[in-house]
Amino acid sequence: MRKVTVFLTVYLLSFNLGCAVLSSSTINKEARLRERIEAAYRYLKERDYERFIDLFEVAKTYDQAKRQEAMSHAKGFPSVIDFEVQEVKINGDEAKVKIKKVILFSGKKEQAVNFDYWKYKDNDWYIYEFVKAW
Repeated sequence: MRKVTVFLTVYLLSFNLGCAVLSSSTINKEARLRERIEAAYRYLKERDYERFIDLFEVAKTYDQAKRQEAMSHAKGFPSVIDFEVQEVKINGDEAKVKIKKVILFSGKKEQAVNFDYWKYKDNDWYIYEFVKAW
């Protein structure tokens, strides 16, 4: 009986430690994602398209011509005046982010809410679908 009690105690301690490590890992992933989201919208607000493009995982494969094309495309986005991360849902290595923003569109301020999609790859978060639902 004592062996069973010792085994159960060790097992439960190991399980709790594993949950704590997993929980810590999830918290760190979410914190890093929030940093990257803030950076993406800060870069858009500052019109720093080069750094914005670098947040897309596919940008690693771009040659100079493709990079310039992506930057030209990004320059066509309405100006971001302000933004707020409203919700972050992480499911494994994918995340759905709800963003509320104030943009300048055709000379007028407008509010918009949209979703951006991120993937965790190579120990960091990257945009894989940036929704322009202005």
